[in-house]
Amino acid sequence: MKRRTDMGKKEFLEDIYEAYVYAYPAVIEELTRRSYLNSKRGGEERLKTNTLYHTAALADATFKNVVAPNIDTVYSQAWLDLKDGALVFHKPQIDRYVSIAILDAYTNCEHIVGTGGDGAEETDYLIIGPDYKGEIPAQYKAISLPTNRNWLIIRTIIYGREDIEEVKRIQREITLSPFQNTIQEVLYPQYQEDLEYKPIEKISSLSLKEFFGIFNELLKENVDAYAPENLKTWEKYGIKAGGVYEEKEETAEKELEEEIKKRFAHETAGGLKGDEKFPGWIYPDEAIGVYKDNYFLRANVARNGLGANPVTMCVYPSAYTDSNGNELDGKKKYKIHFEKGQLPPVEKDGFWSITLYDSKERYLVENEIGRYGINDRDALKANEDGSIDILVQKEKPKAEWIPNWLPSGEEAFNLILRIYLTKDEVITGEWKPPIIQEIL
Repeated sequence: MKRRTDMGKKEFLEDIYEAYVYAYPAVIEELTRRSYLNSKRGGEERLKTNTLYHTAALADATFKNVVAPNIDTVYSQAWLDLKDGALVFHKPQIDRYVSIAILDAYTNCEHIVGTGGDGAEETDYLIIGPDYKGEIPAQYKAISLPTNRNWLIIRTIIYGREDIEEVKRIQREITLSPFQNTIQEVLYPQYQEDLEYKPIEKISSLSLKEFFGIFNELLKENVDAYAPENLKTWEKYGIKAGGVYEEKEETAEKELEEEIKKRFAHETAGGLKGDEKFPGWIYPDEAIGVYKDNYFLRANVARNGLGANPVTMCVYPSAYTDSNGNELDGKKKYKIHFEKGQLPPVEKDGFWSITLYDSKERYLVENEIGRYGINDRDALKANEDGSIDILVQKEKPKAEWIPNWLPSGEEAFNLILRIYLTKDEVITGEWKPPIIQEIL
């Protein structure tokens, strides 16, 4: 093997950085999987492979499993392992927004079923991996996945606390089971204290050897359908299926690790920034979820919005500044102004929301009324001319404006405007998002 000291430093650094960016989504998804599958103390069962796990509560400021969580839908999810066989997924007849996304081991959104996919009809699916050689009975609709490990994410809209029992009923009717006993019963994993972590923090703490060690294990059974040609190039560094990453001398390795992480953090800082189509609002790349060979976008989304929907399901304009270009600051007051008739346009079963996150860690911000966003299900107060103002500030406003109040903290924050099942005019730019004005 050619030693690293014989290689040009610049070429070597670029190779390792490209490998890091490419592998990042797979590694953070794997770390997230391990964290979710870790059983709680005292033997309390939490989650296991190939098993649906439902929640009927919306995310709040204590939720730290993923950054920038949505607060419009409750989640059901399952971590799939298809190396030994197939799974049967049952979707009942649905009368509301219930979207089922399946991400492969590299966070590519391979399939959407349910709302925004194949519709609301009752359907049985056969979920198969790359090694499946069996038959597909006529009663099943096949979902073929390129990797053995996959992440199934179900988003179900909830209409307030009074809707929880109905959501639970829908969740009970959604099932996942082994096909013809091809997959054996999976035991709950033993609790491991070192798996109690925030994935975004854990991945940042990994050495390059640990990082690529996880990736090399994943490569053994999970081939990326969009793998780059230079995957072969990285093999000389020990980055390959079942390989061992070749470390440099300790001091040099530490310098390399710091340089790689610093560059990645810098290039992905500030979230999913794209084109600033309108003052203050940045529209992410339309390739979100269907990245193909856009490896940097895939890594950026994995760091700043793991599990994000493709634009066919949801458009995510985000704001880090007001309409004058000044950073959004919790110490200031703002007004988000919608002109009459200019609320976000959506298709049937679509909806919208504006959610506030702290800019440093991109989690929901704790506040006195437990409100983390404003949405189209809220009873918003309209102005006399029919326009609508949303007040973004830390201090509680007058009583009449509390329905329109989105509390902020004291630090810098950002906003995400989620528009589910959007109409085309949002994507084309015909519809303009609201003005964000500082209140002086």
